[in-house]
Amino acid sequence: MSFYGDCLGCYTGYYLKAGSCYLINTLCATFDYVNYVCSSCYNGYTLVNGNCV
Repeated sequence: MSFYGDCLGCYTGYYLKAGSCYLINTLCATFDYVNYVCSSCYNGYTLVNGNCV
């Protein structure tokens, strides 16, 4: 954590955005850390607007 209370890194399964950690959708096989969306899903799930459903 920074002096100002912002996160500097996150645990596996989370992504860092604007100083906070957010949970990655557990249905994502791969995650795009630039655009903060799923880029592929596990078998049986479909990618819809960057989210696996």
